[in-house]
Amino acid sequence: MRLYLYLAMSSALVALFIAASGVAAVTRGWVLPVNRSRVRRIRLYGWGQLLIAFALCWHVVFGLVISGPGIREWGACPAACFY
Repeated sequence: MRLYLYLAMSSALVALFIAASGVAAVTRGWVLPVNRSRVRRIRLYGWGQLLIAFALCWHVVFGLVISGPGIREWGACPAACFY
């Protein structure tokens, strides 16, 4: 269970950095120096980074946090363990 927590936290941190770079590209037109020569349409690149960050957060929440090994013990309904 602890491994899932570390993986979820590190993935969320990476998603935060990707989202920050996407916001910078959309609002200011700024791209990381490593990618400047390859990026032709900066705003589209920024929206793509925001979409990737959202998808990574979606994966973290529904793939790691909700479907972790502790959740499956409860069964189909989380309220079932309180009966």
